[in-house]
Amino acid sequence: MPAVQDTAYPRLRSTITPAELETVYTPAPAELAFADQVAR
Repeated sequence: MPAVQDTAYPRLRSTITPAELETVYTPAPAELAFADQVAR
């Protein structure tokens, strides 16, 4: 059996901090501008 780091599906941590969630899921200014242009 291959090691976790050798697979396409790495193991995710079981705890994620609020700061990490904010960093990953807060849209960047360019993303907000794009959404503003293409959404009704």
